[in-house]
Amino acid sequence: MSEMSEEQIEATLRRAQGLVTEGTKLLQSRQPNEAKARFEQAAGAVSGLPAEHPGVLVIHAAVHDALGVLAGNARALEPALRHHQGAIVAREKLLEGGKTDVLVPLGVSHLNLANLLASGQKLEEAEQHARAALARLDAAGQVEVAGFFKLGACQLLAVILAGSKRQEEALQVFEHGIAQGQQMLQGGGNQQVAAAMAQLLINASILHHQLGRHDFAVDRGTAAAGLSKQLADVTKAVPALEQYVAAQMNLVTFNEAAGRFGAAEDALFRVLELLPSQPQVLERGRALYTKLLTLTDEALEAGNLPRDEVEESLAELERMAAAAPAQPDAQAGTNGDEPAE
Repeated sequence: MSEMSEEQIEATLRRAQGLVTEGTKLLQSRQPNEAKARFEQAAGAVSGLPAEHPGVLVIHAAVHDALGVLAGNARALEPALRHHQGAIVAREKLLEGGKTDVLVPLGVSHLNLANLLASGQKLEEAEQHARAALARLDAAGQVEVAGFFKLGACQLLAVILAGSKRQEEALQVFEHGIAQGQQMLQGGGNQQVAAAMAQLLINASILHHQLGRHDFAVDRGTAAAGLSKQLADVTKAVPALEQYVAAQMNLVTFNEAAGRFGAAEDALFRVLELLPSQPQVLERGRALYTKLLTLTDEALEAGNLPRDEVEESLAELERMAAAAPAQPDAQAGTNGDEPAE
């Protein structure tokens, strides 16, 4: 076979890129089989071109990314891992060739692979790729699109470390991500960044609580509630409201553990204002007040919630429960007095 001219190579790359674009649109419109066919056609179109050509590497990276996502969605773990690894290899070669604009997609490829490995409980490999994702995204500098993925990489790495019983390291990563998120938000970060930041704060607060650092838990939980409330007010989106409810319900638990009973009640009633007939919220309130009634008057006074107020609040809660319609399967993003992520 004769060697292709540069013009022929470029024409083939354009055809392959067109197939990638078609496949991406099909993927976005939830037509996975048709999308997969386009991506495979794109890979076939460049199969006869020099493997190390930058344009070929770009096509390979895009095809592997997409096929990795499709395989992951189909719960086909091994093919998904293989494709995401293929995307990383292609982009590393592009980076070696001086194409620094691949740093963000390269970081995202590492993040995708880390997520898959973590879901398969391959925590050591998942940690390596989560750290690689952070390194590549940090190297990209102050690129706006990198911000959301940086916070996602911090979140994943911290969860992996916590799952490996390395809570102190996990907290360091959470706090690193929170510091970066604060900088992004001060610079006018978008709503995706704000949502990722709120989730970091929620998970960091839970880990502080689990380690018995209740003051830190309250601090991070309060910040999470404030940020998610702002986001919910602006977007009116359900996920932001769910974050707010989870953060407030966590504050019930955190403040109770810290002996701040009045603050725990305040958090509870903020949720009841939104979900006055939610069975799990009502049950959490009952558990709180029932436990408080077993304490001494001195302890209740110190927690800023005297006994008469506890009794009044419990009675009010029972009136709300009696007036609530039956909701057997309702959910409130909380499991009893356990913090909700």
